[in-house]
Amino acid sequence: ILEKYFDFIPSGVVKLWNYSREIQTSREKSGTRYGDFIDQLADIRETLLNNGLVNDDQLTAQVVVFFLAGFETTAHSMGALCYLLSQNPQAYERLEEELDSLDADEFDHDTIAELPYMEACIKEAMRLIPAVGRNDRKCVKDWEYKGIKIKKGTMVEIMNYVFHHNAEYL
Repeated sequence: ILEKYFDFIPSGVVKLWNYSREIQTSREKSGTRYGDFIDQLADIRETLLNNGLVNDDQLTAQVVVFFLAGFETTAHSMGALCYLLSQNPQAYERLEEELDSLDADEFDHDTIAELPYMEACIKEAMRLIPAVGRNDRKCVKDWEYKGIKIKKGTMVEIMNYVFHHNAEYL
């Protein structure tokens, strides 16, 4: 199906596409749920399809894009977290205590919600060492704030590291 949209598709992308489609089909048939992105797409699938907002190929493409875009940023963020914890033994010990205090046989999405310090550590690691250096956006209408004017059509580059390290907010 990808060949309709692209001249050249790496074999790995084709495998990921097919695997994503298999997972969606398998879960639909079995009713198995894990609370992940594929389940969330399944929850809104009928509404999206019935309203003509997307087709099955576009839903599968979203799964593939989500995986590809999320893989590198997640790996970077977790690496940053490990590095920062290695540099701050007190934070590491506090996080270890929180994890050890869990009364759970399994570690899943619900368990993570019970870990406020871990969430704080992850967010701080992402602030200190952002996985995405810059976000680019196109201004869709003329805008002004405190004397700063941006014309419609202007590309705006938001430097995440600079915002995250602004002394005014530290």
